[in-house]
Amino acid sequence: MSESVLMTVQRDILYNDFVNSIISYCGLNCQPNDLVISYMHKSFENRRVLPFKISNQLRLGAYLSDATMSVLRVYVVEKPIENENVGQDQQNLLNDELNGMNMNILDDEIGHDVEEDQTPTPIVDVGGSSQLKQLNNLQDDETGFYIGMTFKNKDELVTSLHIACLKKDCRLAKVINSRSVYCFKCAHPECKWWLRAVKFKSSDRFCIKIYKKYHTCSSEHITSHNPHATTKVLGKYFKNSFPNGKGPSTRDMTNQLRTELSCKVSYWKIYKGREIAKSLVRGTHEHGYGVLDAYCYMLESANLGSKTALQVDENGKFKYFFVAYVAWIQGFQQLRKVIAVNETFLKSKYEGVLLSAVVQDAENHIFPVAFCVVDKECDASYQYFFEQMRSYVDDTDELCIISYRHSSIRKMVSIVYPSAHYGCCMRHLGENIRNNFHNANVVSHFYNAAKAYNKVEFYDHFNQIRDMVPKAAEHLESVGFHRWSREFCPGNRYNIMTSNIVESVNAMFEVEREFPIVALFDEINMRFAKLFHERRMELVNSPNIFVPTMEKQISKNINLGNKLLAHQIANYKFSINGHGDVATVDLQIRMCTCRVFDLDKIPCPHAMAALRSQYGAHFGNQIYEYSSSYYSVEKYIIAYCEEINPVPPEDSWIVPLEILEREIPLPYVDPSKPGRRRTKRRRGVGESFPTRKNKCLICKNIEHKRTTYPVRNAP
Repeated sequence: MSESVLMTVQRDILYNDFVNSIISYCGLNCQPNDLVISYMHKSFENRRVLPFKISNQLRLGAYLSDATMSVLRVYVVEKPIENENVGQDQQNLLNDELNGMNMNILDDEIGHDVEEDQTPTPIVDVGGSSQLKQLNNLQDDETGFYIGMTFKNKDELVTSLHIACLKKDCRLAKVINSRSVYCFKCAHPECKWWLRAVKFKSSDRFCIKIYKKYHTCSSEHITSHNPHATTKVLGKYFKNSFPNGKGPSTRDMTNQLRTELSCKVSYWKIYKGREIAKSLVRGTHEHGYGVLDAYCYMLESANLGSKTALQVDENGKFKYFFVAYVAWIQGFQQLRKVIAVNETFLKSKYEGVLLSAVVQDAENHIFPVAFCVVDKECDASYQYFFEQMRSYVDDTDELCIISYRHSSIRKMVSIVYPSAHYGCCMRHLGENIRNNFHNANVVSHFYNAAKAYNKVEFYDHFNQIRDMVPKAAEHLESVGFHRWSREFCPGNRYNIMTSNIVESVNAMFEVEREFPIVALFDEINMRFAKLFHERRMELVNSPNIFVPTMEKQISKNINLGNKLLAHQIANYKFSINGHGDVATVDLQIRMCTCRVFDLDKIPCPHAMAALRSQYGAHFGNQIYEYSSSYYSVEKYIIAYCEEINPVPPEDSWIVPLEILEREIPLPYVDPSKPGRRRTKRRRGVGESFPTRKNKCLICKNIEHKRTTYPVRNAP
């Protein structure tokens, strides 16, 4: 929008006074440097030549001495606040924008426009002034764009423009869409809003060359359904809502669109936009499987000594993927050899199962051993998992593997690790008893029996189970005492009676289970890299010999041992009395009849009394000699000393050609499987119990309810 004014000046006026007179006479709210003054000479009208600019005293004198006295065009250039220090390149863009405008307007057309349209003919362009915003139908698009603004590529320009249109509920129409030029105008035929962007010759970046930011159209055509709200635009709009974690739900996204953009979008479009947003942040599932071989190579390059394995089926499709970082392999050698194994299903459309094996450090923290993605939970998948672990987890009688009684785990442990001991999770078995026999007292006695250190305590609780619910006792006997009892276990489970540590790992990656496979293992890398650093620095300056948890336990046992009486009955052998309890301690073989010293590998209160009697009042240093080195701060720090390095971004990978050319086909997906994908937990072995039926409160029968009791409803 512009207006035409008539102004009288003296021929000997100075340039600065001339500019200030224009600003004062036209009532412009700008600085002298914001004006661009030009004119088109009469002899060059209707010809494609650039206008003459008046920028100094010499050019002003040439214009005033011309007898034709052409009409001056004065333009106010509006500069954004954040772009006050505009560079020379951006200033050239502004000049080019003005050079491209049509200056061939005859002087006699000015009065004609005033009489016919009641609108002044453009002579002074005040498009950037505050006066223009006071017109009735003039609306700022509020996009934040400005002349000279650059974009990474055309896609970024188009997306930014569409999102801006959603905010103001505008409709745009394409004018030019080529490789080097992108031009848009408002879809309303009478609106003057338009934008033109041009591509740089040396790159893919686009720059705004011409930009008319004010809409002159009315609001009659506006509806709540904007055609620019495509799934692609919505995906890019919500991209920042998925930096990590699950992100907003479809309902939250719908409400966010309503409040932020005043836009109404269908559920299906929101869902597809959500999937696009997640794929922009994490990549697609198809791409994750496609680059899996190269990912293995880069993982091993970033963490030398790590172990990865990828296997396909007879049709060449993905089947197994195994990962064990070198930090896990070396750290496992410093910890107790009690491994908890479990699985959790993945939530992607290609499904699959994530197998995990973890151990517990001296501070009762989770320490990973291996992760593996398999097609399904079966004998073959667990055999592959244990065979890969076999390369760094030795088969010894010290090794104990705990799980939730899955038959494939028990079977493959006996094949791959014949010398190891297999045990079931006390928690899973206890919950099965609770759900099957509905007796909380039985479960309490079961837990006490499972954690008992000696046979006397064990049978005390087990006999009470037999008295209360004989079938529960028969069930526990059929499972085998050596599977769930600490006393009868052929190996040593220490204090690890459940598989809760591996269940906690499943909970850690509850959200990440729907990620593409590469993004899933990147998240595993990031989580444990952070934990390793925190635990490494936690005790690096510790003055103690053992970790804090064990130091507290030792202090507690010393206090209890000071209340006991010790009598030496042989060399390094003592009889301990106190509080009605009698125990025998043999320091030479590190054994006590209470079995705590034997199994926990740390002196029990009886052993503390024996050590005090053997070494005198200063027996404190001898306590560490009779304890397992697994509890030492030195071994704890060594276990976490190796760093876990992240896999570099994909655009920086350097991979051999033969690996790049190898394609990993996607896993098989059953197309006939109906319904939505399962996202909730699947019941384990022994957890598929019959539902309880309604029982009549009157006759105690299960064939009917109280409200349908036959006698009560009789006429």
